[in-house]
Amino acid sequence: MTINTYLVGELAAHRRGSVIADILPIELLADTDGLPDSGSLLMFGQNWQKLTSEQQNNFRDWLALPGRQLLLIPPFKDGLISSNLDWQVQLQSESLMGDGLAASLCDEVKYGFEAITCQFERSLGHSWQDGSLNTLFFKQHATSGQFAVTSLPLWSLTCLDEVATVNEWFEALFNFAGIAKVSEQDSASEKEQLILQDAHHVLLCCAYGKSFELGTQLIERVKRLALFTVNDESLINALTDIETHQLFANGSLSQLGEDTLMASPYKLYADELKRMTP
Repeated sequence: MTINTYLVGELAAHRRGSVIADILPIELLADTDGLPDSGSLLMFGQNWQKLTSEQQNNFRDWLALPGRQLLLIPPFKDGLISSNLDWQVQLQSESLMGDGLAASLCDEVKYGFEAITCQFERSLGHSWQDGSLNTLFFKQHATSGQFAVTSLPLWSLTCLDEVATVNEWFEALFNFAGIAKVSEQDSASEKEQLILQDAHHVLLCCAYGKSFELGTQLIERVKRLALFTVNDESLINALTDIETHQLFANGSLSQLGEDTLMASPYKLYADELKRMTP
């Protein structure tokens, strides 16, 4: 599979970017005002953490469509990685053991992650043998691109001896970003893509496994459970959104709505809420 891969920010001019260029077919992206139609953007984590909220939101908007990935690689700054997620990064001092590419790079890893709202794939070596994570990603919904981070130094000289393994790891991670839309109709509808916010996720979770005569009864259930801090106006607008985009229809989640929820990091919350009283 050919993945259009771009080095962004400081990485584009750094010697570590040159190492990556010997492993993956890359292009340099000097101007982030014009992001590509699809592909994977690679950026230093600390570079991302320095961006303003407006700059980060530009990338998040870009990730609304499938076939798009932003992958952050070391180094990072200690603390919060992204304002819209609970991901934390800190220096890693313990010795680690992993599988696949992680096994080759474990002695060079300097960072560890803590996260609740995230996705990862154990079979691809995204977790260490102690259960902690070296790679994680987040998708707003089933048909969006993905925001991903890894503590594996893909710029390591060790990777030059593991070119095939690095490419397999990279492609397997990118597969979760989905297939890029290519038709003119899809391109024209990009602005119509629903970006799921907290209120949307709350409604999807509370609707999972339930049925309602009226959509407003779903909002009443959210308020009755009293587990979420979302105001009435946001819930009403979010209900309109999920009905308009056919995630919620005829009083329950549609197949698209359920697929979107199951592909999100909120599946565990939805399973728990499903067991609660109506």
